[in-house]
Amino acid sequence: MRPSACVCTRQRLPRSPSVSGLVEEFVSRDGTGYGRLEKTLSEKLGAVLRQREVGEVCIVFDRDEERANLVLATSL
Repeated sequence: MRPSACVCTRQRLPRSPSVSGLVEEFVSRDGTGYGRLEKTLSEKLGAVLRQREVGEVCIVFDRDEERANLVLATSL
């Protein structure tokens, strides 16, 4: 991902079907383990949505690949 091809939003967006869908796709990806204690999909969704609401997680959109991802704000 080229930095110039990306758009990042740190804005606190209201919960919407689009944001919820992105978060659900993100937390259900392979390799998103949570250690010894496995969490339900609902718990994972709630945790990431809360992080999103307080600005700890940003949505990054790659214009070249036309796809969105979630990243920790501290990594930007």
